[in-house]
Amino acid sequence: MLNSFRTVWTRLSPSLVSSPVKAGALALAGGTVLSSAAVDDPAKYVYGIARFGVAAYYLVPILSDWKLHEFRARSLSEDDADADASATHTTIANRLRDLCLVQGGIYTKAGQHICAQPVMLPEYISALRVLMDEAHIDPFEVDRVTFTEELKQTPEESFAYFDPQPLASASLAQVYKAELRDGRTVAVKIQRRPVARFLEIDLSIIEVFYKFLAAAIPGLNLEWLAAESRRHLLEELDFETEAENADRARALLTPEFPPDKLYIPDVIRNLSGKRVLTMDFAEGVPVDKITAEGGYGHGPGGQKRTAEVARLVQEVFASMIFVHGFVHCDPHPGNMLVDSTGRLVLLDHGVYRTLEPALRRCYGELWMAVIRGDKQGMQDGTEALGVSRQLWRFMAMTLAIAPGKVDADGTSDLMGHIKPVNQYDMDDHHAALQEVAALGFSLEELTGIFRDIPKDLLLVLKTNNLLRYVNDELGAPVNRFQIIAQYAPRGLKLVRGQQKTDERGAKHIWATLRTNLDQVWIGLCARIYPVFVRIGERIIKWKMQSIGHSASIPRDIH
Repeated sequence: MLNSFRTVWTRLSPSLVSSPVKAGALALAGGTVLSSAAVDDPAKYVYGIARFGVAAYYLVPILSDWKLHEFRARSLSEDDADADASATHTTIANRLRDLCLVQGGIYTKAGQHICAQPVMLPEYISALRVLMDEAHIDPFEVDRVTFTEELKQTPEESFAYFDPQPLASASLAQVYKAELRDGRTVAVKIQRRPVARFLEIDLSIIEVFYKFLAAAIPGLNLEWLAAESRRHLLEELDFETEAENADRARALLTPEFPPDKLYIPDVIRNLSGKRVLTMDFAEGVPVDKITAEGGYGHGPGGQKRTAEVARLVQEVFASMIFVHGFVHCDPHPGNMLVDSTGRLVLLDHGVYRTLEPALRRCYGELWMAVIRGDKQGMQDGTEALGVSRQLWRFMAMTLAIAPGKVDADGTSDLMGHIKPVNQYDMDDHHAALQEVAALGFSLEELTGIFRDIPKDLLLVLKTNNLLRYVNDELGAPVNRFQIIAQYAPRGLKLVRGQQKTDERGAKHIWATLRTNLDQVWIGLCARIYPVFVRIGERIIKWKMQSIGHSASIPRDIH
């Protein structure tokens, strides 16, 4: 029945833009179809209708919001039409935010995914940013039922002590502190109770969520995001997979980063399951707070200690991405703690991506070309990832510089300022550079980048943005390009070695020599690349002050 609903929606959704009434009718019909999939469970039946009804309440008006803007824009000047479009996007973004806050759980995750997209409009980033904060707290008795169902024993029977007050509350789970009978302190992560039970219904509604958004913003195709969100959420809700990811990451990284430098807490297997995860408890503060009072980077010598932590973070993830191809894809500050000794504690291993050797080679070579300023290499690397080589500038800037504004009318602005994406404000976006706009690419073509590139790379690009954010929050004490320049050639050497195991003689020697020469050259370029970025920013700022916001950056970013 769910598949039937998706088929009907796909066929009818184009006509909804011109008919909010049809949208409402389809929402009601869709709720009935969704719920009938759970006719054997009366609770699911009621839940499905209620959830779809709430979604329709917030989503259906989005279509009329945009149509009204288009009607008003016909009689407005270009500047006034742009201002009206921005106000309309703000209204739509606020509706989406309210929907996510009311529905919670998976909806919150869906909103976070939208907020994190590199081509998302600034109005949506600003409105949906609140979803990154802690979620509401469920009563312990609710989680107690889940724990007992999963492990066939109560928390009181399982631990010497269990604190019923959650340490943290997220969209999909809550974390508690407990003590084993041997005296060890542990953290107990318990999945929110309604999430798994109503998972399929909520995921189907969220797919409609993305359809409405695509209808509201012409050219913004997010169907690929719906599929990726489904995959992502299913992984996050399987705590057994999270335990396996943690064990594998520890095994791969420990030889290079011993436990006194990097700590991935051990999982207590006999007290864990699909909805419950028990692991060693680790003290620490979020990595972006270490310069505050009591943090590892505070006080005399704090600047040097902060730089050490920043380098460790970048090196750990560079090793994951380029050397091992097994990547933790949610490195926000709350998942990276720093204890009193400067040790990095890596948490939340629910979502990883595996980069196969061929993909790792393409990604590593593109990064090397970006750092070298090698236009041909950037074009080749972009094309190797399945993206038009004409969009090489956009891909390069997505890697090296935080993404900025993309307008719905086909113009695009990319920020020349290196700063965290979640700190952008509207003034920043409206003052941004029209680099891609000068090339004439539409929003649909730009969102097509993220539809076309290998799906395992999508979350790695998000990881890249989060790592840049962490470094910036610490005052940018390390040169990320230098670290990438060290690890990318290492990974390429491994990949090329795997691909050339049967080669012999001069051809093999030349491949090895080329890798070593690349590493020397890339290291030199990495040292000077940030200097050129800063010089370019100053030149562009001066130019924009001289001739206004119509200025565009030179066609070669190098």
